[in-house]
Amino acid sequence: MTWLRDVGERVVRPPADNLDTSRVGFLIVTADSSEAAQDSLSCLAEALTLSVTP
Repeated sequence: MTWLRDVGERVVRPPADNLDTSRVGFLIVTADSSEAAQDSLSCLAEALTLSVTP
């Protein structure tokens, strides 16, 4: 999933215990074009390891 936000747009955490809108973290990239930004995000997402412990 990728969410794009405008520069300067306020981002707030969702309410606690809301599994539908919870975020694990953010990957923030900058690039000269949207295609380059998507490429960077793809590389970062492929390198990401997520572990969940109940």
